[in-house]
Amino acid sequence: MSNINDCRCILVIGSTSGLGRRLALSILNLPSSPTVIVCGRRQERLRSMLSSYGSSGRLKAIPLDVTAPPATLRSAVNAILSAHPNVWFIMTTHLTLSCSRTVLSITPILRNQNLLTWICYLPS
Repeated sequence: MSNINDCRCILVIGSTSGLGRRLALSILNLPSSPTVIVCGRRQERLRSMLSSYGSSGRLKAIPLDVTAPPATLRSAVNAILSAHPNVWFIMTTHLTLSCSRTVLSITPILRNQNLLTWICYLPS
């Protein structure tokens, strides 16, 4: 994989508003037509994104609260990766301790599954 344009499936954590939402919607428009998995704790906003931008079938919405206990977070990420094994890129826009906890919680999962996955932190 040489750049984000080559990614076929991208997970954006924290994508119900602000930079995360704009990022997810921009990725959805890449020429490579990737699947974009948007995650956030505000389920009504996830539903709104799906109804507004999900007609292509490439936008997936999954509730995820990064402030959840690490075991809960690992379980949720495992479920996401099981349902979408072709995730190549994970982006998060959280500028809090939650971001560090998220990355620390999911890194062992990625290592155990030998996934070719990149984690990118974007400060908002």
